[in-house]
Amino acid sequence: MTNTVRIAIEVVAGVLPGTPIPEYTKQFIIPSDIWYAQEAYEGREQEAKLEVLKIYGFAQEYARDLMNPKILNWVKTEWIYF
Repeated sequence: MTNTVRIAIEVVAGVLPGTPIPEYTKQFIIPSDIWYAQEAYEGREQEAKLEVLKIYGFAQEYARDLMNPKILNWVKTEWIYF
């Protein structure tokens, strides 16, 4: 199986609504090999689940860190499953 992107999470933020500031934009990627290893019987199931949760957690924590009204007015997190 080719290792492709399975889930992409993007966090964007800015001052003016709908206008992201590029330096606050960050992408978090969950590759297909990790995603499918959660369901495999290769002995990596738990390790893969933890890796997926870790990536989700990084994205959520980054978005939470940006929620500072002294710097920004909005933060948005989007994810897409391919």
